[in-house]
Amino acid sequence: MPRSILVPVVLTLCLSGCLHWQGLPEQPRQFQSPDGEFALSWHPHHLRLPVTQEFHRAPHAGSLTFWDRQNRFFQIDYFELAKSPLADVPEYASDRTVMRWVMKKYLSTVIRCSDRYQNISVVDKRYVPLFDEEGYFMLIRADLPPEQHEPIESVYQGLLIFKKGLHAYLLQHRSPTRAPDTMLTRLRRLSGLMTFPSYHQSTAIAPRTTEKRLTRSR
Repeated sequence: MPRSILVPVVLTLCLSGCLHWQGLPEQPRQFQSPDGEFALSWHPHHLRLPVTQEFHRAPHAGSLTFWDRQNRFFQIDYFELAKSPLADVPEYASDRTVMRWVMKKYLSTVIRCSDRYQNISVVDKRYVPLFDEEGYFMLIRADLPPEQHEPIESVYQGLLIFKKGLHAYLLQHRSPTRAPDTMLTRLRRLSGLMTFPSYHQSTAIAPRTTEKRLTRSR
């Protein structure tokens, strides 16, 4: 299966490498985005280490794609609200509106416009509780175009989005089987491995008036 599938076309700068948890103490045990939008722990209880990663960055957005030892695909995208083209949400939008807005735009401008997918359909979508906030989960089914004379392969792509501070985070995982609850469990565990250095720093040194301009109570 090609490893370049579903890398957003708006992200152009690529950094790649292989990280190991054991046996290489000089290697980091987590990934952190350049400006601290998020950090991800490479935890051996949830990921089959080592992992191979690719990071792509664009103005007001970024994307981490990685595969573990079993060649399982994961991806984390982040978008700065009101600045990233994929997160140009209306002012004073509620958290649920933000999640639906970004998910819909990502589905229409990235996934449906990609030549890597055919016959895309939404299988499941729902709001779900996460560790500290609410998320919006979607499961899609898609056919991968065959390479040469290989048969068409169908996959299920799970997407989980949530809002943290002034960013929206979109997590993805792929499976050959239709299992929404299993997919959601894996994505929820992935979100639990994330921390948000820039969010905690901004809330510690400044009032949250800026965030309130983008959200209001549901």
